Amino acid sequence: CGLHVHFDCRHIDREAYKVIAKRVWLSRMMLAATMPASRRANKYCRLTNKFDTYSNDRYQAVNMTAWSRYRTLEIRLHSSTIESTKILKWIQLLECIMNCVELDTRVQSLQGTALEHNLKLFKISTDDKAYWRERFAKFSGVDNACVEEENVA
Repeated sequence: CGLHVHFDCRHIDREAYKVIAKRVWLSRMMLAATMPASRRANKYCRLTNKFDTYSNDRYQAVNMTAWSRYRTLEIRLHSSTIESTKILKWIQLLECIMNCVELDTRVQSLQGTALEHNLKLFKISTDDKAYWRERFAKFSGVDNACVEEENVA
């Protein structure tokens, strides 16, 4: 079982929900690069290639079926943990993504560049940025010193 986070969306309409959900969905590969391979290949949090807010499949990394039942956006990607620091940093990172309109959502091969660009935009501490860089280096298998290339999102 992984860590599933539900964000309360009762205060927004369906169109605003789609915008926020799409930001997180577009960031799914960058987020996945900060998780163990066992989580990235998990059938209960699949990294789908199609953004579909009307899907009936809740076993996606970004579960948009939660809107119909709970009026939430559920993110299922994080590995299981009871460590409060990991949980709080994950929630903080997801909130940054949900609120950032200038996200870099590059393709998988450019995750390092996307991560670095986005960390500059997020209003998080230097220590928190270092935490996400360390997780990326540990789990991604991608050199974090990527060259800037065209944003394909």
